[in-house]
Amino acid sequence: MICMLYRRGPTPPSFEELVVNTFLRPASLPFLIVGVGAGGLFAPFAFSIGTVSIPMPADRPKVDTITAIVTSGRAVQDNPGPMPLWAVLVVAITGLGPATAHLGLAIVTVPVIGHATWHACRDLVPDPAPAELGHAPTAAVPPEPAGAPSAGEPRAR
Repeated sequence: MICMLYRRGPTPPSFEELVVNTFLRPASLPFLIVGVGAGGLFAPFAFSIGTVSIPMPADRPKVDTITAIVTSGRAVQDNPGPMPLWAVLVVAITGLGPATAHLGLAIVTVPVIGHATWHACRDLVPDPAPAELGHAPTAAVPPEPAGAPSAGEPRAR
């Protein structure tokens, strides 16, 4: 939407024109300010929902997406000191990618941040109890009476 508001002309510019018009002209300063401001408003939200929910399926495949997102938000909320520091570190380390022509980003940065995020997920989110995952201990499950519907069949009310 921001690009549409600031774009001029009926046809999209070429890549060279886009770079020149976006970064090298004083008239594009309001576009840059609004774009960075909008990104700054969405970034904490994106960080909050993605911090733990992205590595969680690798560690706990039975956890659904909504549970992972809520868990991530709670982990960020429960750790107000370390989480902003972690966000700044992720941005700073990722920002080094263009400095190495994105080679370091692919070879070092993304795997290291991904591994560290996985460890953070394991440290921040305790393992769920078996009942929370839909598993009940086998000793606590009473045997089905004869004639009862099998698993997956609806029960009569």
